[in-house]
Amino acid sequence: MPPAQQYPHPTQDEITTAIGFYQNGQLKDVIKYVTALTENYPQVAMLHNLLGAAHAGMKDYDAAIDCFRSALEIDPQNAKSHNNIGGILKETGKFKDAIKCFEKALTIDPNLVDAHKNLGNTSIEIGNWAEAIAFLQKAIKIDPKNAEIHNNLGIAQKEIGDSDASIQSFRDAIALKPDFIDAFNNLGSVLKNTRQLKAAFATYQKALEIDPKNAETQNNLGNVFLATGEIDRAKICYQNALAEQPDQLRYLVNLCNFYEKTNNINDLSDTLSLAENRIDSNNANILYYKAVIDFRKKDFESAKIHIENTETDNLFKSLLLAFYELKGKTFDKLEMPDMAFDAFIDMNKEISQSIEFNQTNPVAYFNRAADSLKNIKNAAPLLPQSINETSTHKNTPCFLIGFPRSGTTLLDTILRSHSQITVVEEGPMAANIRRALGGYVAIEELESLCTDRISQLRSIYFKELDKQTNPDQMTKICIDKMPLNALNAPILNTIFPKSKFILAIRHPYDCILSCYMQNFRPNPAMSNMVDLDRIVELYCITMQTWQLSQERYHLDYQIIRYEDLVVDMAHNVGALLNFLELDWEEGLKEYQKTALKRGRINTPSYRQVVQPIYKDAAYRWENYRDYFSKYDKQIQPWIKKFGYD
Repeated sequence: MPPAQQYPHPTQDEITTAIGFYQNGQLKDVIKYVTALTENYPQVAMLHNLLGAAHAGMKDYDAAIDCFRSALEIDPQNAKSHNNIGGILKETGKFKDAIKCFEKALTIDPNLVDAHKNLGNTSIEIGNWAEAIAFLQKAIKIDPKNAEIHNNLGIAQKEIGDSDASIQSFRDAIALKPDFIDAFNNLGSVLKNTRQLKAAFATYQKALEIDPKNAETQNNLGNVFLATGEIDRAKICYQNALAEQPDQLRYLVNLCNFYEKTNNINDLSDTLSLAENRIDSNNANILYYKAVIDFRKKDFESAKIHIENTETDNLFKSLLLAFYELKGKTFDKLEMPDMAFDAFIDMNKEISQSIEFNQTNPVAYFNRAADSLKNIKNAAPLLPQSINETSTHKNTPCFLIGFPRSGTTLLDTILRSHSQITVVEEGPMAANIRRALGGYVAIEELESLCTDRISQLRSIYFKELDKQTNPDQMTKICIDKMPLNALNAPILNTIFPKSKFILAIRHPYDCILSCYMQNFRPNPAMSNMVDLDRIVELYCITMQTWQLSQERYHLDYQIIRYEDLVVDMAHNVGALLNFLELDWEEGLKEYQKTALKRGRINTPSYRQVVQPIYKDAAYRWENYRDYFSKYDKQIQPWIKKFGYD
């Protein structure tokens, strides 16, 4: 066998110089220097690979691929060259071809960490999260100290909803590279999404210590402040992010979203106007916010035009649900019910396919509500018993209940305008009691709780209440507003037997329709609102549970109907204040100012409660009568009971 042909190779100094240029980011120098070397040493594959990498860094992808192919002509079994070509194909969106190159590289060198990493990153790009995790985990086994791989693994784990694993991966990345800003931002994002807000805040603060002007960190910190209700600080962060990168559409969208959620429509309009010189005014995301402004100004025809010109494929994913909701409500205002209903179908379909929805287990919530109703129906008659009615901590709360979209947020905003009323909006106090009881509890077991156990459960309630309020500024009346606490009436009566209940009522079909029209954030309860059949069933279960509870325990309650409230607010709120043993205050008439001072309102009614009381939402369901006729047998009894027949 003849000896292999030997070709001249560059000296070690020449190689060191070329690599030094590349590592220092001097790509033009690399191209000039290495091009000269390839003329002297044309058969050295490493030089062609290095030259290709420099061209790739300069975004000259055609030249880069030519260089990598030259390397393969010299050495067809060069795994790095196959991997490098795959990297260019991935960068240019040719993912299937890229994957073939990475796989070819691994058939030559199964331990080529960059090929495993690139397969993982490409899988992330195309949304194959499980495959991405598998590839990146293989890469970590080969190179466990590579911070970038740990970070990318965390991204894939986050996307499949494995929050604990993603948090650990991001922390591993930071441990390996303490100044890794991307990992800090990714970690903070997962912590924020899992409601670990203090930890998220601390994470972003550390990132800002490394890079105080990092736009992504400023933007993410704004998200945390918005979640904690620190509106002014959130605004500053969003503005800082956009100031650092004024051409970044995502930061503009987040600032616009902030203004819309906090009802600052003039600021929203001004921000869009200022951005028109930098960003295409026909961008789908910009058109969406133009439609929002038109809708808020009640110019529904103009909103419709912007909506029809918006291409949903070009919308940020974070805006898609809001877009469908706005589309449906715009057509609803224009009395085009069929087109409106189609938009709500699209919205609820998107919700039901989301990761957040699939993590909520709405079926378990519904089944528990149904089982609780069955339990109270079949319970033996209530025997006289001695219940410790003394709360040793503070005043017994009043519970504002009903069904979602029955006007509780409007009533909440009016009542919190009273100097002697504190309203806690949808806090988890009752849920914590139920959790302490083990989730499901039989009526007989609940009614036989001893005094000490009841005191323990009260303490759990008030411990959470203290987190939701300022204990030193508590007023005479504390109202716990959670509509579906109607399902918890037996528990609440057992723990607080002297409590008062405010039952908010709205025409059953309007209530059900409005739930279907809302872009609710998924949770075990609200995830039942994506299907009209299920909403009707849950409505009936909720009202039956309340009715049986009221009859069994002779609850002290006051009904307030939404339709009456919007016709004569003063009379109906006055009657409610009498029930609460409070006097009328003139400030109640200026409840809109209360709403605006709150900044962000954490329910879908945030748009309505800053407007004058409007009546067009009453009896809206009549435009959708064809969609409800099949439910008449289930709903007519409630229509009659609440006086809507």
